[in-house]
Amino acid sequence: MLTAIARKFLSKRIRQIESFSVDFEQIQRNQLSYLLVSAGETEFGKKYKFNEIKTPDVFSSRIPIIEYDSLVPQIDRMLQGEEDVLWKGRIKH
Repeated sequence: MLTAIARKFLSKRIRQIESFSVDFEQIQRNQLSYLLVSAGETEFGKKYKFNEIKTPDVFSSRIPIIEYDSLVPQIDRMLQGEEDVLWKGRIKH
């Protein structure tokens, strides 16, 4: 009885979770697109031409693996209040 009641209230969420397992690749593609558009006008996004990246393969080939230490100067600038360096807008810290 309790299971039937819980299932009724959770059925929408269960369908959402099930769709994630079926559409995980599309969900990841959508998330990548969202992030690229969001950061497209940043210094980093312009450097790597985020606006031209349409697929994960292009992303992988265009964006190098970057170590944290090499980003410290940009992070310091962001901490000083500079906007649109690695991410859009001013960071909150």
